[in-house]
Amino acid sequence: MRRRLPLLAVVLGIVMTLRGESEEPGVPLKPADAHAKLKKLEGTWEVTAKYSMMAGAEPMKGKGTIENKFVLSGVYLQSVGSTEIGGKKSESMATFGYNLYLKKYFFIFFIAETGGFVVTEGQFDKEGKVLTLEGAEELPDGQEMKAKAVFRFTDDDEYTMEFWFPGEDGKQFLAAEYTNTRKK
Repeated sequence: MRRRLPLLAVVLGIVMTLRGESEEPGVPLKPADAHAKLKKLEGTWEVTAKYSMMAGAEPMKGKGTIENKFVLSGVYLQSVGSTEIGGKKSESMATFGYNLYLKKYFFIFFIAETGGFVVTEGQFDKEGKVLTLEGAEELPDGQEMKAKAVFRFTDDDEYTMEFWFPGEDGKQFLAAEYTNTRKK
């Protein structure tokens, strides 16, 4: 049952978002101002990645690409990417959106190698340059691990995505950092 709760929350969030500002059932939602903030992520990006398995460890480094495009009437940003670290390919997919009922952004990150996913929600800072989302990843043993995703927008052609997870001491550490540069 615990495994199904995060997925159920995601599905309900998507359904509620789709209904969004539309008063009539079946009338497609039009992107809101909040969706426009995600517009700058659209496109193809070159990725420089750093991964750390534990706090204080030397990060492994890799490169890759990511393709971000709006889907479903322009209200969801779908992200598909791959990176290579030490000759090993890693694939991922994510979905961004804005829940008009809850007035929060959400980010769902799927990891091909583990079959897992991270579900987060949050807000932009007052300047609109940092989006911080908090949530959890469900582990294979059914337990949840707290997670935080932070997006830092340098300019229209560069942003950084960070994943923070708890270390052995329970304090969050920077487990992954993706620096994304728009492909020209």
